[in-house]
Amino acid sequence: IGAMQGGIIKGTFFPSVQQDNFSVTVEMPSGAREDQVAAVLEKIETAAMLANQEMKDEFFGGEKDVIEFIEKNIGPTSYQGNLVLYLLEGEQRDSIYNRKIIGRIKEKLGKVHGVDKLAFGIGGFFGTPVSISLLGNNGEELLGAVEMLKSELQKISDLMDIQDSNREGLKELSIELTPAAENLGFTLGGVMRYVRQGFFGAEIQRLQRGQDEVKVWVRYDLKDRSSIQDLLKMRIRSASGQAIPLGQLVTIRPERGIVAINHINGQREIRVTAEVSTEKASVSDINSDIETIILPKVLTKFPGVRVGFEGQAKSTAETMASAQRTLPVILLCMLFVIILTFSSVSQALIVFMLIPFGFIGVGFGHWWIGSAISLLSFLGIIALVGILVNDALVFISTFNEYIKKGTPFKEALFQTGISRFRPILLTTVTTVAGLMPLLLEKSVQAQFLIPMAISVAFGLIVATFVLLVMIPALLVLSNRIKLTTTFFWTGVWHEAAQVEPHYPGERKHAWHITFVLAVIVLAVLVGLVILALKVTQGII
Repeated sequence: IGAMQGGIIKGTFFPSVQQDNFSVTVEMPSGAREDQVAAVLEKIETAAMLANQEMKDEFFGGEKDVIEFIEKNIGPTSYQGNLVLYLLEGEQRDSIYNRKIIGRIKEKLGKVHGVDKLAFGIGGFFGTPVSISLLGNNGEELLGAVEMLKSELQKISDLMDIQDSNREGLKELSIELTPAAENLGFTLGGVMRYVRQGFFGAEIQRLQRGQDEVKVWVRYDLKDRSSIQDLLKMRIRSASGQAIPLGQLVTIRPERGIVAINHINGQREIRVTAEVSTEKASVSDINSDIETIILPKVLTKFPGVRVGFEGQAKSTAETMASAQRTLPVILLCMLFVIILTFSSVSQALIVFMLIPFGFIGVGFGHWWIGSAISLLSFLGIIALVGILVNDALVFISTFNEYIKKGTPFKEALFQTGISRFRPILLTTVTTVAGLMPLLLEKSVQAQFLIPMAISVAFGLIVATFVLLVMIPALLVLSNRIKLTTTFFWTGVWHEAAQVEPHYPGERKHAWHITFVLAVIVLAVLVGLVILALKVTQGII
């Protein structure tokens, strides 16, 4: 835990899974033509091919393309487009990660001007690494909070492609009546009808030409409706018949329209997203820093804005909440089953005391291989716990059989260690050997299983030797505690084997004290489970 808290062993909730392709999304200002989008896509494609040639020469001696081919698409609107880059298979690329390829492309590409959105989609199976929803009813305050948040996120070196969901539409002219126009009896609707008729046209007549009907429309000539100045010069007739220039009646303000407005629970929402720039970046640490350092500053300046985490952070919170509800129940059920099997609370607790020592191997394995501990690693830990419990049950069951036969305590413990050493060791060797091909695999599919394999293999290697030493030591310690409590209860010092649950004769034990100790230990165990979950949540 200390190594994880200190950053020596990295932790993240969802691992970075390398795919064999990624996309580049381009979004120009609304109204941009298709040829403008195509020009930007072509520029990115050229940069990608230059980066490919550089990596081809550097890593493969000019023999293999890292980027095998590129698919170009324009749409779904005229101002949007994307490229899909298909890469060499992961088994052959080895350590040439997607983000390294993207970094090379960005170096060749440089600054792209006139683009509203340029995002390199790494492709995540678990959601966007950083996704923050800002909610509010005051549009200006909400936009200010978005800009401040984006500015703060840009200071984090491990983040890239910082975007927001607020999209500006086409350029529009906002028209408002002046007080003078209202005094003259003009209404905004009436003025807009004049503007529409002058620039768009008005139907004034229909002519019959044989079987066809021809509509006659009148509007300003093209040279008289090509600028804002032409609009301001057009004449509007008042109720008295006076022709007044539009510029004296209205105030015109150029602005952008809105493509879409998103709402959550009745409040407007703008979502800020970002990708991590390196494979070793901890998404959990980044989100934690955003929550504890950046967001308080934003909310202090814009108190009317509310914040919600989406993407991986939301999935993390939901998973941890579920684990906090179910894991203590599952562990307690396991404990009671083992108690019923052994007819002993102390032996059941010995089995459970071994579990944390398996985490030593888990942490060491992830550090040695250079992989962050993630949710998939914890799925492997669950399997590891099952193997450890099974080995412990085999050891203690054999010990109880020797006690049942009347073997003295120390002799029973000694014979159990000798007889169980080979089966437990062989279980570890065969399991680790079976997992080795998976640990060495580079395919996309294997990347989901490798964290589990690391947890099981390295956790089992360390835990096996800990188990063979600790179980005998804990059995001796437990026996001495029971002998001591029985002596204080009865005043008689008994043989070591007489206080064990499977002793063939009359068992000597202070069951009152044992019951109280069992209740205390169970309460401590539940508390430790809950504490471990909270510590885990803080780490990953």
